[in-house]
Formats: sequence, structure tokens, C-alpha cells
Amino acid sequence: GKYIISGVRLQSDDLRFLGEEKVSRFQIPIYLYGNQKALPRFYFAPKIVPKPGKLLIDLIKEGPTDFQENVYLDCGECASSAYYGPKKDEKPRLISSANGLFEFVVDISAPRWLIVSESSLPGWRAEIDGIEKAITRANGMYMGLEVPAGKHKVKLVFTPPLNVLRGLTVWPTRR
Repeated sequence: GKYIISGVRLQSDDLRFLGEEKVSRFQIPIYLYGNQKALPRFYFAPKIVPKPGKLLIDLIKEGPTDFQENVYLDCGECASSAYYGPKKDEKPRLISSANGLFEFVVDISAPRWLIVSESSLPGWRAEIDGIEKAITRANGMYMGLEVPAGKHKVKLVFTPPLNVLRGLTVWPTRR
């Protein structure tokens, strides 16, 4: 996570102390830290490592993992040897975000893996330029979507599974 709240003081080079607050009638101190190694909410994968069927706990147990340099995808054939990651100026541009909705515009010179640091739960659907696309689990718990070269509109929408069972699977509209 990007932020850590603790009831005890923590010591780590990876954490930046942000503040202390006394809470409750007993004035118990709570400490807030920023995680220096937290990944962005969305980004293009720097390097792809296929790890079929692996959850986050499996990746950590296997170690060593470097989530800053690699994205571990739940697939066997997803990484081509020609994938070199995005150019410095290639970044997904978020154009709309709401509860259960992300819309991006991307303009990329080669296929890229868009990673969205949101739990890859049943109910998420993705489309690129209006065409539904598969979501691949990334880093054992997040969402990855392969985006072809060029300029595209990418949309991810969450429909709660109970709504799917009831037949309410419409794409939400922006307000």
C-alpha cells in the first residue's frame, strides 16, 4: 500500500514518516508513513515475467521478486522476447475515474501491458476502442491488459458479481 498506519513506531528506509496523531479518549499515538516503494495506481509494465497461476503470496515465497522492475503475469505465452517496456514519454493518461470505472487514452509505439493496481476480482471487464478484451492477473493480485500499438481508448468497468447473476451487466454511464 501507499500509506501505512501503525500503533507503533516503524523503522525502515522504505518508509517516510508523515505524522503522528493522538486518538481516542486515551490519547493513543497513531503513526502514518508513506511507502517509498509503492507502485503507481496505473502504469505500463517495464518488463514482463510469465508466472502462470501464481498469487502474490506464491511470488513472495518463490522470491526474489522485484516489483519495481518486473510485472509478473498469470500467463504462459504473454511475454515475447521483443517486449522492452515503454519509452519514457509513453504513459497512460487517465481521463475518467469513478468507483468501479477507469478510462484511459494511450498513444504507444509498440504493444504494452497496462497495469492497474486494483484487485483483479470477478466482475471486472475491459475494452479497447469498444472491443472487449481479456484481463490478466498481474503481480499476483492486480489487473494487466495488453494494449496494441497506436492511439486507443481503454476502459475498465466493475460490475458486482451479484448484479451479473441478476442479469444487470450493463456498462455504467458517466455523469
